Parts: sequence; C-alpha cells; structure tokens
Amino acid sequence: MNLKDHSLKTYDAQNGVGGVEIKSFVRVKDRIWAGTPRGDLLIYDPAKDVWSSLETADPLKKEGLNSIHVLKESVWICRDNGVSVYHLPSGRWETLTTSDGLLSNIVFFAAEDKDGIWFGTDQGASHLTLNP
Repeated sequence: MNLKDHSLKTYDAQNGVGGVEIKSFVRVKDRIWAGTPRGDLLIYDPAKDVWSSLETADPLKKEGLNSIHVLKESVWICRDNGVSVYHLPSGRWETLTTSDGLLSNIVFFAAEDKDGIWFGTDQGASHLTLNP
C-alpha cells in the first residue's frame, strides 16, 4: 500500500466536527461513532457525508469518554465514571460501575473474549462474563 495513492479528507468546524477532540472511533452498523473527552457522542453518516451529535439519556454522560466498543447488538462506552451500555435494538441505556463489581470507575478500554468482555481500568482489569 502506498499512502500517496489514496485521498485523505479532514473534518473540522466547517463540516460538522468543530473544535472537538476525538478520542475514539468505532463502526456501528453503517455509521461511525466518535467520542470526545467531554463525553459527547458524534455520529457520522457516510452515505450523506454528515456528522450529528447523539443526544442521549446516558446517565454517565457527565464524565469523560475514553473509548467505544461494539459487542453484538450493544455499544460499550468506557468513561471516567464507569461503563455506559447502549442496546441498539431497544435504545435502552445501562451502566456498569464499582457498585456492580467493576474494579474502578475509571475505565480506559474494553475487549471481547469468548466468555464476555474485559475492562482495563486505572486499578487493573475486570472481566464481565456474559450469558450466551
């Protein structure tokens, strides 16, 4: 692959992503979700070449966003105050925090394995076993 043979397009204030630091990207179905350190979620629709803000009822939105991951029909958002889980079919939000057994509420990333999902925190790792 030669990078000079490809085109590069940028997105900034003039085309929908103004003055915002993007911390994480993930593909969710036919769209791209982006997360900001302020906790905001942006969604890019490549068919329309348009960015929009996802206004959510996420109870953990007030804190920073570190990364976004997709596991089956759910979007897992690792934050500075726990994990927000958005269930795509229903549009329902759930949270996972230390009160649920998470090692720390400062969660940097998530990774899926055959039994569930791992969370990397500022205190170590937690594993959530998911029922099939």
